[in-house]
Amino acid sequence: MWNRTFIAVCVVYCVLASQLLAETFVPALGARSAGRAGTNLAFDDNAFVFSDNPAGLIGATYSSTDQSTSVMEGSIVGLFPDLKYSDPQNANVSASNDPFGLGAFTLAKRYNEDLAFGFGVYTPAGFGARWELQGPPGPLSGPQLYKSIGMLVRVLPGFSYQATERLRVGATFGLALSHIELEGPHFISSAPLTGVPTRIDLQATGAALSWSTGLQYKASDCLNVAARYQSQNRFQSNGNTSIAIPGVGSSYYDTTMDFVWPRVAGVGLKYELSPSTRLGLDVDWQQWSHAMNSVDLHFSNPDNPVFLAMAGPKVGDSLPLNWKDNVVIKTGIERDIAPNKTVRLGYGYNSDAVRASTMTPFLPTILSNYFTAGFGWRRSSWEYDTAYQYSYRPTLHTSQSDLVGGDQTDSTYDVQAHWLFLGVTKRF
Repeated sequence: MWNRTFIAVCVVYCVLASQLLAETFVPALGARSAGRAGTNLAFDDNAFVFSDNPAGLIGATYSSTDQSTSVMEGSIVGLFPDLKYSDPQNANVSASNDPFGLGAFTLAKRYNEDLAFGFGVYTPAGFGARWELQGPPGPLSGPQLYKSIGMLVRVLPGFSYQATERLRVGATFGLALSHIELEGPHFISSAPLTGVPTRIDLQATGAALSWSTGLQYKASDCLNVAARYQSQNRFQSNGNTSIAIPGVGSSYYDTTMDFVWPRVAGVGLKYELSPSTRLGLDVDWQQWSHAMNSVDLHFSNPDNPVFLAMAGPKVGDSLPLNWKDNVVIKTGIERDIAPNKTVRLGYGYNSDAVRASTMTPFLPTILSNYFTAGFGWRRSSWEYDTAYQYSYRPTLHTSQSDLVGGDQTDSTYDVQAHWLFLGVTKRF
């Protein structure tokens, strides 16, 4: 009964996870890896390595302390954002800074000495913001709401296999779910309505296949090296959109949105400086140039005959973003200060993927620097971990917006966030 309740609570936190402000990929899924800046590719001390690098799961399922062969881990993440925006119509406006909650869950069991199976539900990525701004001069002037929510959830079964004494491999293959909402002023960028100012209220949900693979290799008694690949998740999400044109009216459209979360490739290492001190380093490449080149929208079946006469039964639109690929570097250290207590520190850096000329309040910027600290302790078959992270990016200035309508010309963004991670692990 306890196990079923624990699983249900963790899944609910994952599925109902709210928006992430000013972020794309979550820096870490679990509190243990978060304390060391998310370094996890070459580790096997936590069940969330199943999402980061499934090869490590077979190590995570075994505890030499109590000889357990199964592990269940749940995590709750609290995000406390602080965003500010300025342009000629808005002086240093703060976004809605309410805290948001996320969750993740893994259950895994070792089948024999060489094979382990796992199942996990994760919210590894998202974005979002809620701004109350003065709109651009013209039909959209005056108080306007700019709101966005984007969320990626992965539901992953998979395995980990001890191929040789030194080599582990693993893979996941499952389902990815995406939900996106956009609400606020928008200038149509495609014919026949190019440049027409509108207010949109869009919701779209979709599913796609998701898979990953990875390996860990024990190069020496002190050094583990690792590599992983995460597939891109390409969605054709379906929903509906309300489009209002000032002075004309509004219409509902059936909507299809093309949206891609990027593929990720990474390498990592874990080095044991001593039996009680471990150093981690992960380097990831994220292919944003393909994923966030543009967000394409397809509208059909307007319920207002005026819109049908103006633009026909189908209207296409595209939000050009032209993001760049980026590299994420994470480094962390942890030290056992007692047989059942561990402290952790870390630093991470995201190279900038966003182009200032296509910046929009709907898709907040990526946080580029973060500092972390964590603490973990163990009691019998229970393990508890906490971590704190502070993240920020330098001020982003858009001198001339390339988006149709130029709404964000001469704008600046200042972004920072505080994260709190709480994790519980049960071995049995």
